[in-house]
Amino acid sequence: MEKSRDGKIEAELLDVNGLAAMLSMSRTSLYKIRTTDASFPEPAFKKPRRWTRTQIINWIDKKSHMDADVKKMSSVLGK
Repeated sequence: MEKSRDGKIEAELLDVNGLAAMLSMSRTSLYKIRTTDASFPEPAFKKPRRWTRTQIINWIDKKSHMDADVKKMSSVLGK
């Protein structure tokens, strides 16, 4: 989070380039995830497209918990 000139805390906004850099992937790979993964968050702002860092961190956390749950179920089911 960053503070604006008036001292208010603002969410850090990421454009497609910033988002791809944050996720260590190309814009093409990011596009594929955005268009195929229904859990990927919608932009906080549509035009220009911007996501908040918090949205993306929450999405990553949710995905990692989902992956852990799938691994647990696989081990329980013996797969």
